[in-house]
Amino acid sequence: MTHHAVSAETALTIAAGSAERATVDLVEEAGRAADVKAFAAHLHAEARLTPSLLLRALAQGHMTFFEWGVAELAGVPHHRTWLMIHDAGPLGLRAIYERAGLPARLFPAFRAAVDTYHSMEFDGGARDLERFQQHMLERFLTQPDTASRDDVDYLLDKMDGLSRDARNEAEAAQSA
Repeated sequence: MTHHAVSAETALTIAAGSAERATVDLVEEAGRAADVKAFAAHLHAEARLTPSLLLRALAQGHMTFFEWGVAELAGVPHHRTWLMIHDAGPLGLRAIYERAGLPARLFPAFRAAVDTYHSMEFDGGARDLERFQQHMLERFLTQPDTASRDDVDYLLDKMDGLSRDARNEAEAAQSA
């Protein structure tokens, strides 16, 4: 604030967004090796298990973190939360989503994410997660008015990164 002409509110918004982005990077690591349940509980205890964090994590394919995060917010055992999130009908996700106290305006984005997750065919290949992320981000960005401008900018940056990574891999494969 002292070096740039920004308001205190803008500075706090930038700081909160940066903290969530860093936490999503931690989610990436937690999804690979750490105890996701304990991580979600810790974030909840610290009041950092936010709707935008859950959406960012889900948009990157971290379904397990999303499940544990929603279970933590809703105060419902994970196995029941899992059943509701992955319910083939339209009511299960909405019920657990509302119980978790997540904002109604973001529900279409979460619904799109879960539907995209179920529609993807994972072949066990090295590019499964990247394909999911690309598909999820495209689907998310086509949802009308489901996210703040900061979230959309973040997801667009993520898509640009995925595109760069795919191009770099293709170029490396061609030159080999």
